[in-house]
Amino acid sequence: MLPKKQRINRALFQEVLSKGARYHSPHLSLCVLWKATNTRQFAFVVSKKILRLAVTRNKVRRRGYAIVRGLKEEVSPSIVGAFFFKKGAERLLFVALKQEIRDLLRQARLL
Repeated sequence: MLPKKQRINRALFQEVLSKGARYHSPHLSLCVLWKATNTRQFAFVVSKKILRLAVTRNKVRRRGYAIVRGLKEEVSPSIVGAFFFKKGAERLLFVALKQEIRDLLRQARLL
């Protein structure tokens, strides 16, 4: 899990959804908003429609946070990003999920 300062709060989350640029991959979507602050903040969202069991939803979210924690030094500063999981993401191996997150960050020109 990321420290609280590196996670998105509710007010900022609404701003990311309304004003952010969107990027898509087969199992993930990314909304990115560039801010004037020098911090990197992320959120991972797994809808109940996608995964009904809370245990599985939390497992997938924790995997995402672990991947971003390892990549946060490579990611350009001053961004706020929200990842949304799609159907089938729970079946991805950790390595495949990491590659897909990297590809999305490259597509958004953040790596």
